Amino acid sequence: MLGYGLLISLGLVVFVAPFAGPWPDGLEAAAKSLGFAKQAAAPLIKGPVSEYRPPFIGSIAAATAVAGDIGAILALIGAFSWIKP
Repeated sequence: MLGYGLLISLGLVVFVAPFAGPWPDGLEAAAKSLGFAKQAAAPLIKGPVSEYRPPFIGSIAAATAVAGDIGAILALIGAFSWIKP
């Protein structure tokens, strides 16, 4: 059952995420409309998959899919790490 859920989520990421719109997400849009977007602090550490583009992949669509897969797997690990056998 867990395997099917993982396959479905990874499949959605691979085939749907590359078609995501270029528009800002809700937090970015709210920050811009309320006027505090320019006050955002720079990150202390640059993440390995900044802006959903791993540095080792040239294609934007493929990079988005890989970044989404990494996030889905990490979210799954985080969710199931709380379950005690």
